Amino acid sequence: MKKKDYQEFLTRYEKFKSNNLPTPFWDEERQTLEYVYYDSKDDINLLKLNKNTDFDCKMHVNYNLTDALGDLASVSFYYSYNSKIILRKRIAEKCFEDTTTIGHTHAHTFEEVVNDLYRFPESFYISKEDEQFFSKQELEYLRRVKKYLLFIGMKDLESYKQKVGRFRNKKQKKYEHAHIYKFSNKEINAILKGKNFEVYEYFDFYEENKKFAKGEYQALIVDDEDNFKLFIEFTHENIQNYYTVKKVYHNDKLKDNDKVLIRYFKILEKY
Repeated sequence: MKKKDYQEFLTRYEKFKSNNLPTPFWDEERQTLEYVYYDSKDDINLLKLNKNTDFDCKMHVNYNLTDALGDLASVSFYYSYNSKIILRKRIAEKCFEDTTTIGHTHAHTFEEVVNDLYRFPESFYISKEDEQFFSKQELEYLRRVKKYLLFIGMKDLESYKQKVGRFRNKKQKKYEHAHIYKFSNKEINAILKGKNFEVYEYFDFYEENKKFAKGEYQALIVDDEDNFKLFIEFTHENIQNYYTVKKVYHNDKLKDNDKVLIRYFKILEKY
């Protein structure tokens, strides 16, 4: 960017020149939320590196508050993991050649980690040693998203170019209305042996009898490790007394005449 262009660019932030803390700024032209602040020490540091610059280098523009506050407090996140890495080599003017390798890498925001998972679901992997850099919630999120991306057939990118067809997934279209429920391995085995209903706690707003239209209420069932096992469709539900199902559904908190909701289903697919 030339000096003149840069100075014109700065005019949009002139009203923030007295602000030394990240200030929310909605850029109407670009429809972008930014966090802007000025820091006088950067002028000194940059002038040491480039004595010929006469730009106003104090301005900071961040697209998220985490990065902006991290700059002020000199702290950042660190996430370490393995995934495919795209290496770009210039072979001519405006012409590049991409090659890939799988290796150990890192990111400084969780969004960057998720972005790599989305681009490289096959090769993305967090080792036991690297789990220390993630919270329990983050690990569960990444595990479940990866399982789903692989389930619908997503592949690693081989270059920076992403064809729009990648985002028109046939399996996602098939399952986009299905809920994803986690059942225990024991429960899944019982279903595979013929059990065709689920028992739920009763609430007053449940109707006595209800039928679901074809395709109205479907669910993908995953096991304890988030592996996809079943695709089911609920057909109808009714309310019964606990004693009618106590042989297959045990709950110490319920008495024989307590009400429970019984929801029946049929298996559409097994995986």
